[in-house]
Amino acid sequence: SETYDSNDEEESLLDNNDEEFVDDWTTNVIQSDFDIACEQDMIIIVIKKCRGLVSMIKRSTIITLYFDTERKQANIKRNLCYDVKSRWNSTFSMIDSFLVLRQLIQKL
Repeated sequence: SETYDSNDEEESLLDNNDEEFVDDWTTNVIQSDFDIACEQDMIIIVIKKCRGLVSMIKRSTIITLYFDTERKQANIKRNLCYDVKSRWNSTFSMIDSFLVLRQLIQKL
């Protein structure tokens, strides 16, 4: 008759599982300071372009009339917002208005 020892089974399981598990979730993530700086530069460029477009649309009476006509035909109540230094959330409002009016801006 064969005796069964649970310690033998545990040892054989441990022997089979000697492989080391390595947490390598960052292996494929390459996020250097250079990458972050490039992304920030791109964001700054986009915001400057948005400011320029808002300024151009607001300064030109012809473009403003065209833009307002198109906006009303599309049943969009939202208008473009200026980015103002003294208002902390005006940049967000400007970007949000750009997203809402994206189709009309692309027609310009």
